[in-house]
Amino acid sequence: MAEFGKYKKSLLNETNAELVNARKKRSKRRFWFFTIFFFILIGGFIYFAWYPKFLIKNSYVEGNRVLSTNKLQVSVNEYLNGRFIYILPNRNAFIFIDEDLKKFLIKKHPTIKTVEVTQNVPNDLFIKITERQPHALWCNALPSDCVFIDTAGYAYDIAPYFSKPLFTVYELPGAELTKTVLDQNTFDFSEKVIKGLYGREALVQKVKPKGEGVFEFDILLKDQVNLTYLTTDTSIGADETVLRIFSLLDSEDVLKHSTTSLNKVDVRHGNQVVYTFY
Repeated sequence: MAEFGKYKKSLLNETNAELVNARKKRSKRRFWFFTIFFFILIGGFIYFAWYPKFLIKNSYVEGNRVLSTNKLQVSVNEYLNGRFIYILPNRNAFIFIDEDLKKFLIKKHPTIKTVEVTQNVPNDLFIKITERQPHALWCNALPSDCVFIDTAGYAYDIAPYFSKPLFTVYELPGAELTKTVLDQNTFDFSEKVIKGLYGREALVQKVKPKGEGVFEFDILLKDQVNLTYLTTDTSIGADETVLRIFSLLDSEDVLKHSTTSLNKVDVRHGNQVVYTFY
């Protein structure tokens, strides 16, 4: 009986070993099957990605006035010739991501404000751009190099040296492309003062932020040849600044000195306006 028990136990061990080996073989076959299937799938996807009929062949750019079409086409092709995750072509019509192209073009050409992209799948790509328009200049004091800024104060292009007489100048250090001249609230204050003064045909030629909310505006008043230098503060507000200037211009003393020009005007002293004549 003892020998029969040993024989039975040995037989069971052999059976278990065979079962374990069979499972291992099945696992290996399954592993290789899925590995080969995975690589076939990946290979098929890569073949599909590079299949010529699915590639964008033509791109058309419109809406540009300052930037040359050739320059923009070169940038578009530079993006399309790139790779998505190092393997897949950006040029594939079904992989192409329009938002990535928009970001690429705006970063490469700050003059571009917006980009609209449409596809005629698979071969044609249509790109419509809107360019920023020059609103003012942002110039360093020394050296006096300048950049164009748009209505949001964003610097987007180098300004030629002859531009100064044609635009309002923000004179402030650090004039560089893709930067904003001032924070939004401060810029809005300045623009509101400029617009308000224009209501009395007064032209602001230069804006000089002095720090801590203090601004100096170089103004050419109506029928004057000399500049008037206005000093104000953001805490006063744009509307109040303009109102104090209008009140001063309508005052008896200024009307009495109509043959001369205002030189310096400071509206920061409560209800009083301090001013001098030339």
